[in-house]
Amino acid sequence: VSPDGRWISCYYRPETKAPWKLAIIPFDGGPPVKTFEVPQNVLFQSLVRWKPDSLALAYIKSGDGISNIWIQPLDGSPSKQATDFKSDQIFWFDWSRDGRQLGVSRGAVTSDVVLIKGLR
Repeated sequence: VSPDGRWISCYYRPETKAPWKLAIIPFDGGPPVKTFEVPQNVLFQSLVRWKPDSLALAYIKSGDGISNIWIQPLDGSPSKQATDFKSDQIFWFDWSRDGRQLGVSRGAVTSDVVLIKGLR
């Protein structure tokens, strides 16, 4: 829900096999008033946050194991890259109430494979 309480942002598909879009829906109900293409390297379940002024959405775009935050203005102008990280992935982010600061939790994702033998 947008900070001004007027809008809901969600992932949306107009048809079952259609690509996912980011939709802006009136809080009081009705069809989407605006939709945006979901860029490549953005998972449809990716975290999306409203900017505190309710005029744009922020989302995580990842590629080659590196994540950055992008801003999509609601006026339809092109999205803009807000961070320029050169490594690691973003796990979570949110704006300060006044919108002047952005808190980001990020790091490297690692995994190991362990082989266990002789179990009964």
